[in-house]
Amino acid sequence: MRKLVIGFLICVFAWIACSKDDTQPPDISITSPSEGAVASGVVRIMVSASDNKGVQSVDIYLDGELMHTADVRPYYYDWNSDSIQQDSSEHSVFASAIDINDNEAFSDTVSFIVYNDSLLGKEVWSFPTGDTIFSSPAIAPDGTIYIGSYDSYLYAIDPDGTEKWRYDLFDWVHSSPAIGSDGTIYVGSKTGTLTALHPDGTLYWEFHNAPGYETPCSPAVGADGTIYFGSFDGWFYAVNPNGSQRWQHRLNDQITSSPAIGSDGTIYFGCWDKNIYALDPINGSEKWRYTTGYMVTGSPAIGPNGTIYIGSIDSRVYALTPDGSLDWAYATEEGIIASPLVGSDGTVYIGSNDGYLYALTESGYVLWHFYANLDIRSSPAMADDGTIYIGSYDENLYAIHGTGTVANSHWPMFKHDNERTGKE
Repeated sequence: MRKLVIGFLICVFAWIACSKDDTQPPDISITSPSEGAVASGVVRIMVSASDNKGVQSVDIYLDGELMHTADVRPYYYDWNSDSIQQDSSEHSVFASAIDINDNEAFSDTVSFIVYNDSLLGKEVWSFPTGDTIFSSPAIAPDGTIYIGSYDSYLYAIDPDGTEKWRYDLFDWVHSSPAIGSDGTIYVGSKTGTLTALHPDGTLYWEFHNAPGYETPCSPAVGADGTIYFGSFDGWFYAVNPNGSQRWQHRLNDQITSSPAIGSDGTIYFGCWDKNIYALDPINGSEKWRYTTGYMVTGSPAIGPNGTIYIGSIDSRVYALTPDGSLDWAYATEEGIIASPLVGSDGTVYIGSNDGYLYALTESGYVLWHFYANLDIRSSPAMADDGTIYIGSYDENLYAIHGTGTVANSHWPMFKHDNERTGKE
């Protein structure tokens, strides 16, 4: 009996000694939801945790807040996302595990999307024109949508999708209309004519340029009146309000990207040489460039935090920090010619030649996409009720359910605003 007691005590002391020597933390990971997943309703957060000595407990955190402590398998927490007031939102989850010797470990953080509005990304209506649409829609303060078509017409459309009027410009309308402060609509055509129309669709005036020549890049106007634009000749220009040249910056290829102006005055645009550029507004010197995989013909938009969003014909949407570093890139199926729009909730909307309008979170995950049958080279506009308007190569203007409004940022969309003024 004495030998048995001594043997038992030896085992106990050995177990205690081994336990004291145990410094190995548990293995822990989030198994559901997956990174970038889109979820709705009740979201089950699943955790895998194991340890060589045994797991004591698992803590589950949502958006940095401790939501649940589990001490038996399976380790999970059911979160009712219906409590979120937003139609769509991004969330993060991580977990920690403690073993029986108080060694602790943390999982990687997983980000996912809650999407609780079944209407988001669905068609409200479509309006047929007679040919391909490349032009980007403009929205007047009264809600009227103006858009051009290759059928030679500029259309005025009510918010319910009915036609108010159309005006024949006698050749392709490739460019996007702009709306003046007095309601005048300005639009160019391939005839080389700039036409000004009254809000009722009657002619105000016409200016005739050289036939067959269009300005490929719409200018941006700074707060001091300086006009910035690129050209097919490979130069980017800054022109004073009196028409004199302020500076010019030489590039290696054609420029069709209309510039965006940052809150500090920095000029952002793309070039056919595959690069996205940031220039100093004072002297035109290069601040930085970011090289994509192919030509950059579309224009940038700027988010509330200064992030620059732009597409490339390499099929990717790029999110760049103000210093030119890559934040993220999202690959679509075809090249991107269209320009993005940033919503008030941070959603980035952009069309692709694969026929989809993408709604991406500010972290680069797909929230939803809308299929418009053919290439989308038109850049979106957004009404105050969240409706998104976009043209397609399938000859239709689409109205799509969205949420929020245009972001309150320095340059949230192509040509700055819904009126396409191109002014700060």
